[in-house]
Amino acid sequence: MLLTCVACLILTALFWYVGIVPLIFAIILSIYIATMAQGTWAQEMADQIVAQIPASAHVTPQAPAPSPPAAPAPHTASAAIMENLKKLGDLHSSGVLTDAEFEAKKAELLKRL
Repeated sequence: MLLTCVACLILTALFWYVGIVPLIFAIILSIYIATMAQGTWAQEMADQIVAQIPASAHVTPQAPAPSPPAAPAPHTASAAIMENLKKLGDLHSSGVLTDAEFEAKKAELLKRL
């Protein structure tokens, strides 16, 4: 960087002898070189900083947290039929359904199993 500034000063002093076009070219080239040197310097500094970090401090990617268990599946068809049979038995035992109604509905539900 210092060398670039010195080169610009020398070229400025020589402006009267070399003309404006070479001077502009030299300034643009100097800015480009300074910019590239800063990029390289920044990368080298970043590499040095990373090298000084102990290996135990490096963050390792972790697997995502497991999702909560799914809600229990709704009753299967056979479980629903069994519940209906129990309700049907309760209705029959309470006297709401006659023996014939109970037997007909029970046969219908048992066919679904």
